Amino acid sequence: MPSATRRATVQLMYRAIHKKISTDVRRNATSVMETMMVAVATHGYHEFLIRLVGVCQQLAIWVIGSIALLTVGLLYYTATHLVLDSDTMNILAPDLSFRQHKVDFEKAFPQMDGILVIVIEAKEAAQARDVANQLTEKLQQKPNLYRSLYQPGQGPFFARSGFLYLGTEELWDVDEKLTEAEPFLGTVSQDPSLRGLFSGLGKAFDHDITPHHQTLLAKIFHGMSDTIEDQLADRASTNHWHDDFLDVQSTLGSEHRSFILIQPQSDYSKFQSGGDVIQRIRDIALELEQATPGVRIRLTGSVVMADEELGSVASGAGFSTVLSFVLVWILLHFGFRSGRLVLSILIALIVGLVWTAAFATLTIGHLNLISVTFPVLYIGLGVDFGIQFGMRYREAFAKEGNHSLALQEAASGVGGALTLAALAAAISFFSFFPTSYRGLGELGVIAGGGMFIALFVNLTLLPALLTVMPIQQTVIHGDGKIFRRLTILVTHNRRMTLGLTTIIIIIAVAILPQARFDFNPLNLKDPTTEGVATFLDLLQDPESQPYTISLLADDLVSAQHLARKVEQLETVDKAITLASYVPTDQEEKLDIIDNMNVVLQPLTISGNQLPPPDMKEEIQSLSTFSGKITQRKSSQEIQEFSASLLRLGRLLEQIKADPQWPAPFLTELEKRLVGNLSESLGKLQQLFMATHVALDDLPQDIRNRYMASDGRARIQVFPKEDLIDNEAMSRFVRSVQAVAPN
Repeated sequence: MPSATRRATVQLMYRAIHKKISTDVRRNATSVMETMMVAVATHGYHEFLIRLVGVCQQLAIWVIGSIALLTVGLLYYTATHLVLDSDTMNILAPDLSFRQHKVDFEKAFPQMDGILVIVIEAKEAAQARDVANQLTEKLQQKPNLYRSLYQPGQGPFFARSGFLYLGTEELWDVDEKLTEAEPFLGTVSQDPSLRGLFSGLGKAFDHDITPHHQTLLAKIFHGMSDTIEDQLADRASTNHWHDDFLDVQSTLGSEHRSFILIQPQSDYSKFQSGGDVIQRIRDIALELEQATPGVRIRLTGSVVMADEELGSVASGAGFSTVLSFVLVWILLHFGFRSGRLVLSILIALIVGLVWTAAFATLTIGHLNLISVTFPVLYIGLGVDFGIQFGMRYREAFAKEGNHSLALQEAASGVGGALTLAALAAAISFFSFFPTSYRGLGELGVIAGGGMFIALFVNLTLLPALLTVMPIQQTVIHGDGKIFRRLTILVTHNRRMTLGLTTIIIIIAVAILPQARFDFNPLNLKDPTTEGVATFLDLLQDPESQPYTISLLADDLVSAQHLARKVEQLETVDKAITLASYVPTDQEEKLDIIDNMNVVLQPLTISGNQLPPPDMKEEIQSLSTFSGKITQRKSSQEIQEFSASLLRLGRLLEQIKADPQWPAPFLTELEKRLVGNLSESLGKLQQLFMATHVALDDLPQDIRNRYMASDGRARIQVFPKEDLIDNEAMSRFVRSVQAVAPN
C-alpha cells in the first residue's frame, strides 16, 4: 500500500476514534452532570426539610397557635359551606348516554322521577282497596308532602268503566256469579238488616242445594263466621262476606294488594333527601294500619330505598370514623409507648382531617354517597405519615438523647420518602377523576389533596408539638423480638413456607374463574330494610313487576308501532302505551253489561226497601236461621259446606248464650254484616253505567304518565322472565336496546 494511502487511512481511523471518544466523553459528562444536578436537588430538598423542621421547632408556639387559628376558621368555613348531595344518580357522570336519556325522560315526565310506592296488603282485595282509598284521602289533606299522587286502577273513571277492562270470559263469569246470588242478594238489598240476611239465607235450606251452590254458600258462611268471631273478640272486622260476589274490581290489580304512587317533596341538600317526608307518610300509614287489623302497609320505591341506604351509610361512616380513630390510637399506644408522642400524632391527624374537609369544600363544594367516607380513608393513610416521622424521631432520640438532633435526623431520614409517598398516593387518587364514576372521582380529588395536607401537617405541626411536648429519655427494651422470632421461624422452614404458598396460589387460581361481577345495585342493599324487603316481595309477583323499561317515541302512533315491535321479543311480556288503556271488544262487553243490568236491576234499586225491623224480629230471624242449621241433615253435603255450617251454627248458639245480647250485640252485628252492603251495591250500580271509552275519555292522571306535554309518548315494557336473575335482566335490557337504543 502506498504511503499516501496509508496516511489517509490512519487519519480516517484517528478521526473516527476521536469522534467516538468525544461522543462518549460528552455523554458521560452529561450523565455525570445530570447525576450531580439530581444530587444537588435532592440534597437541597433535604436541606429545605431540615430547615423547615428547624424553623417549626424554633417557633413552635407560633406555629401551633397559627395552625390552631387557621384550623378553627377552616372548620367554621366547612360547617357553613359544605353540603351533601344525596342524589345517587349524581355519582355518575352526566354525559353518559343513559343519564342523558334519563334526563330527557324526566323532562318529559317529571312526575315519574323519585317515586315512593305505598303497598297495602290485606286478606281480602276489597279491604286492601278500601284502606288504600282511606290513606289516599288522608294524604290528599296534606299536599305539602308530595308533588304528585296517583292511585292505579282507582277513581271515578274505573268505578264506572271497570267492567270494560275484564276479558269477555271474565265478564261472563261475573254475570254467572251475580245471577246465582241474585235471589239471596235481592232479598238482602230490599231488607238490609239481620232479618233480611237470615231470611234470605234460610230460603236456601227449603230446597236441595247443589254442590256448586254449596261451595258458594260455604264462602258466605265462613265470611259471616269470621265477622262474628271478630266481634266476639272485640276487634275490627277483616272479612266482608259479600266480596265474593260484588268485588269485581279485584281483577284489575294484584289480588290482595293495592298501591299508591307518590312523588314526595325531596330535599337533596340533606343527606336523606326524603327522610322527613317519608317519616310523616309512614306515620299516617301506621296510624291507619293499627286501626285496621289484618292490613299491612309498607313503603318502597327508589326514594325509600335510597334514604334507607343513605341512612345506613351515614351511621356506618360515623361509626367507621370513630372506630378507625380508636384503633389508630390503640396502635400508636402499643407501638410508641409514649403518651406525648401519641397525642402529638393524633392532634396532627385531626388537624389534617379538618383541613382536608375544607379542601373538599373549596374544590368540590359537596360530598356524595361515596366521598362522604373520606374521613376513614384519610385516617388510615394520613396516620402513616405521623408514624414514619414519629418512629424515626423516637429512634434518633433514643440514640442521641437530643431533641433537636432527633427532629433534624427524622426530617432528613424520612422527609424525602414521605414526600415521594404523598406524591405517588396523590397521583393514584387523582387518576380516579377522569373516569365516568364521578362519585369516585370526587373522592379521589379529596383524598389526593389530603395526602399533601398530611405531608405538610406532619412536617410542620408535628415537630412543633414534639418541641412543646418532647418525649422522655427512655428506651423500650425488647422491641421487635416477636418479629425477629417470626422471621427466623419462616427462614428455617422455607421449604414448607414455599410449598404452602404454592398450594394456596394454585387453589386461588382454580377458584378465580368462578368469580362473577354482580352489577345489580339491589344486591348491595340491606335486604332486611322495609323498602328492599317489599321490593323483593313485589319481584316475586308477576302482576306487580317493579322492573320495567321506559321508551320515548315522537308521538302515540310511533309509540304503538314501537310497542308492537318490542312485544315480539322473547324477553318481553307486554309493552303498554296510552292506547293500551282503551278497552278492547267494547261493543260485546257493553252488550253483556246491559244484559246484566236488566237481570240484576233489583239488586241496584233501593226504592223498594222494607221498613226496618224491630229488635224482636231481629231475634226471631236469628233464632229461626240457627234452628234451620241445627236441623239440617243431608248425606249429600260436601265437606267444606258441612264445616261452614257447623262453625256458623256453633257461633250463633254462643251468641244466644251470651247475657249481653240481644240489643247491643245485634245492633253491632247488623252493622258489621249488613252495614256496607248498600255501599257495595252502589259500586255495582256504577259499573252497570259503563259507556264506550275513547282515547280522549281516559283520565288525566293516566294521560300524564304516558303522554308528555310536547306530544311525545311513553312505552312501558314489562319483562317475561324473573329479573331477580342478573342474566335474565341483561337479556331483557340487551334485547330491548337492540330494537330501541334510546
